Amino acid sequence: MKKFSALFAMLALTAILAVPAFSLNIGDPVGNVLYTDIVAKIDGHPIRAFNVNGYMAVVAEDLRDYGFDVVWDAGSRTLVVTSQSSPDPASFPEYIPEPPAGKIGKPAFPVLYTDIVTYVDSRYVESFNIDGQTVIYFRDLRRTGNVEYDNDSRTSFYTHGGEPWAVSGKMTSFGDGEPRSATGSNLAAEVRRTGDGMVLNVLSDPGGQVELHVTQKSLRIALFSSPEGDPFYETAFYRAFHALWGMGLPDIMENYLRYDNSPEQRDAVSSRLLVTLNGEVVKGDAWFGYGNGHTDLNFDFDRVVTLSGEDVLRLEVGEVTNPVFRPNENIREKDVKWEDKLAEIQELYNYYEGWRAETDKYLILLWSQRTGRPGNAHFTILYKDGGWTDVADQFPYVYALIPGVGVPDHELVPVDETVPYEDRVFFTLSDDGEYVYFTARSHNSGMLEYYRVSLQEGIVDRVK
Repeated sequence: MKKFSALFAMLALTAILAVPAFSLNIGDPVGNVLYTDIVAKIDGHPIRAFNVNGYMAVVAEDLRDYGFDVVWDAGSRTLVVTSQSSPDPASFPEYIPEPPAGKIGKPAFPVLYTDIVTYVDSRYVESFNIDGQTVIYFRDLRRTGNVEYDNDSRTSFYTHGGEPWAVSGKMTSFGDGEPRSATGSNLAAEVRRTGDGMVLNVLSDPGGQVELHVTQKSLRIALFSSPEGDPFYETAFYRAFHALWGMGLPDIMENYLRYDNSPEQRDAVSSRLLVTLNGEVVKGDAWFGYGNGHTDLNFDFDRVVTLSGEDVLRLEVGEVTNPVFRPNENIREKDVKWEDKLAEIQELYNYYEGWRAETDKYLILLWSQRTGRPGNAHFTILYKDGGWTDVADQFPYVYALIPGVGVPDHELVPVDETVPYEDRVFFTLSDDGEYVYFTARSHNSGMLEYYRVSLQEGIVDRVK
């Protein structure tokens, strides 16, 4: 597992916040508070709330009276909000919301920019200034409990997360000398509450060296190196883990405490990682961390998971069937001209083109921005009747040909290895112009893997 080993060697557990450069000054208007009739409640008790740019928001300092600890550090100008372990709703204030003083949806007064950095449950959240007070979106409390909205009653509800729980499973055989036996190609497990507490049952074990940690708020999968030649490297779980790492997801070194995924990232992740509670998909944000000899795939739930009775939390990584995943949705827009998209790509900073092919229907590009991150390598299909798609997230080795981008576990195999390197061809277009074929060699097993890209559907299949 050369890529992950290289990462372990270069990473230190020192996280530095990357502060973006803003052109805004403290106190500059950044939006409006809108008149609203929506009421916000915490554990059934109303709390002062505002409609900020169309979303409900609360004053962070007010949360102290509703079961939260709120700590201000003047030196770093940070505000940290955490949920108390045993809040007492009976002690919450008896606040009575006032009816809106103006027409619903119309601006009431401005929202101002603030340089205060706010964290909720160790996650960065957006914050604003209203009348000298720090305001955060109500929905950002979901990391510490459950946030729901009822349109009939025009109420946003927050419920504290209840008793914390955690369960772990170590699927390792360090020092045993023999690879572990696998029971499936995916990694799949479930968590239930029993009379003895929380229990983790592994349903499908792909082998390898893996640790699994699940709490009411998140999932963490720690992947350690396995011996070369271990069949584990050919499992759907390993391919999925590798593909997720290659998506350019947030990681602890570059995005410390700022791990939100874009909608496109969430869709891509959901094709390889699936968490369900009683069959209902649990959404969240995926990001990577690193430890002593392991790479950690983290998945922070959008809600706190409480388990009782017959509740089952199920997780799976590998080749998963997810009703949330809709490949290429909203990408092939007919009003996007392929020439315009091509010009947009080529104008990007540090644009580098690794390979291209063109037919009457398609233009296919392998390209990157030479940024040193696998997530910046792309395999883009431009449709000459309008639209485009990118299949790089389906092919975790796409950056193998991009100089300076990652240390791949696989290498692309040229069609003819006797040809001088600078003249080699790594991708083959089918005679009918509808498919692209390529071959990759695993550094760990030495085995060849054969892939086919359907240009019309924008789907990569491993054919052998």
